[in-house]
Amino acid sequence: MSTPTSNKLQQPKWVKVKTLAPCQTYIDVIVKVYKTRHLLTQKRSDNTSKEYSEALVGDETGCLILTLCDDDIKLAQEGAVLEIINAKIEMAKFYMRLVVDKWGKIRPSTRTISHVNLSNNLSNVEFELVDKTDENSASAE
Repeated sequence: MSTPTSNKLQQPKWVKVKTLAPCQTYIDVIVKVYKTRHLLTQKRSDNTSKEYSEALVGDETGCLILTLCDDDIKLAQEGAVLEIINAKIEMAKFYMRLVVDKWGKIRPSTRTISHVNLSNNLSNVEFELVDKTDENSASAE
């Protein structure tokens, strides 16, 4: 007879913004909202709509753009500190965006972040896709 496995939730492992990298997943980060911007309202065929916004968020180590949808937009007021759990980095035209999908969560935090380091904006860094097979064939010659 097998013993039942426990389905305990893991505690978030908080990371700093400066450690984020392209295509990273399972990100738990605490950030302060510096600035928000409404992108668009998408009308659907069933007469409902979906709101999209972006927020420049960060901590003392850096900042980047967070993509927001619907209810999460209300949480992301300028100056608010948020706990972002199980987020991921998506690339938009070679630039990083922090995204919270249906498996992630955004919630208000009681922690304080004194300032957002705007000089290290990870969303302003352009990343280049490198083909590893070309590197290997060039070094073999």
